[in-house]
Amino acid sequence: MVRRRAALAIGCFGSIACSSALAFAQAPPENKPGRTAKSQTAAVVNDDDDEKRTEGWAPGIDIGTSFNVVDSRSVVGQPNGTTLTLGAHIDASLELNHNIHEWRSTLKLEGGVTKTPAIDEFEKSNDELDFESIYLLHALPIFGPYARVALHTTMFPATDLEPKAVTYVVTNLDGTTSTFIGRRLGLTEAFQPLTLREGIGAFVQPIDEEDRIELELKGGLGSEQTIAKGVALADDSATPVIEAKELGNTYAVGAEAVADLWGYFDATKRVAYTLGVDVLFPFKTSDLPAGDDRSLIELTRVEIDAGLDAKIFDWASISYKLGVLREPLIVDKWQVSNSLLFNIGGAWGTKAPKPPKPACDCTKDCKPAVAKEPAE
Repeated sequence: MVRRRAALAIGCFGSIACSSALAFAQAPPENKPGRTAKSQTAAVVNDDDDEKRTEGWAPGIDIGTSFNVVDSRSVVGQPNGTTLTLGAHIDASLELNHNIHEWRSTLKLEGGVTKTPAIDEFEKSNDELDFESIYLLHALPIFGPYARVALHTTMFPATDLEPKAVTYVVTNLDGTTSTFIGRRLGLTEAFQPLTLREGIGAFVQPIDEEDRIELELKGGLGSEQTIAKGVALADDSATPVIEAKELGNTYAVGAEAVADLWGYFDATKRVAYTLGVDVLFPFKTSDLPAGDDRSLIELTRVEIDAGLDAKIFDWASISYKLGVLREPLIVDKWQVSNSLLFNIGGAWGTKAPKPPKPACDCTKDCKPAVAKEPAE
C-alpha cells in the first residue's frame, strides 16, 4: 500500500556526497545550499569583490552510492529475514556567468531498491530524474527577466508488490472500473510519466545577508505538459481494497509563482537550510473526465520542499528532506515524502565544500610568530 511504500522510502535510501576540491583556472563560485535548479540566482564569489558573480563556466558534480543490510533471526518484535537496500545518485550542475547574463543547468538522478522479509524480492523505493535549465538577465543586480525549462520523470518501470493477494480497483479514463486480484499490479513503464515545464517572467532577490539568509522570488507565465501511460495508486485507507487510477496525457497553462529561501545557521557554514514553494495557477487545462467538475482553483499545482544539512566532516553529513506535491490533473492527493540520509562520498567543482581560509594571506609576506620570553 501507499503507506507501506512510503515507510520503506523513509530512511532506507542513503546517498553519498564527499569532498575533494577541484582547481579551475578561475575560482569556482561557492556551493550554495539552495535549490540550484529551481532557485538560486545568488551572487557568486569573486576574488576581488564578493558582491559580483564570477565570470565564466562553473561545473560541479556529486556522485554516490549506498548499501545497507540488516539480518534478524529470532529477534523479539522483528520478522526473521534480511532487509537489503541499494541506492545511487548523481547531482550535476553547470553554470555560466558573463556580464549581466546568467545561465545555470542541473541534472539530478536518484535510484534505490529495497528487499524486506515481508516481500522477498527487490522493490523500487526511489526513482527520479530531474533536469532544469534557467536563463536570467540581470537588468539590475537583484532584478530582471528569466526563462526556464524543466523535465521530471522516472527511469525504471514501477510495480506495486504486496505480501499477500489483495483486490485492486482501477478507475479507467472513461469512468469505468476494472478489478484485479493478486500480489502485484504493474504501474508504469520506464520514463513514465514524463512532465515538461516551461516558465517566463521576472525574478527579484530582496534579501541577501552574507549567506545567513537569502530569498529569491520568481513570477510569470508557466505551462506544464505530462505524457503519461499506465496506472497510479490513489489508495483510500478507509476501504479494504487498493484504489488506482489510469493515467492519461494532460496539460496546464497559467501563472507561476516560485519562492526560495536558503542559507546557513552558523558562521562556519556547516549547517545549511533550504525552503522552496512552486505554484502553478492554471488558466487553461486539458479536458477533464466526464463528471469531473473541479474548478481551476482546485486544479492548482503545488510543490513544497525543505531541507536541512549538517556537515559532520568534510566527507560526511546528515541530511533531512521533505517533499510535498499536489498534481490534481494526475492524482488528486497530497504526495508527501520524508527522508533522513547519511551521506558519504565524492564531490568535485562547485559541489565540493569550500576550503577554509588560510590564517594569513599567502600572496603577501607572512612573518612567523615570535615566541615571548617567559617572565622572571
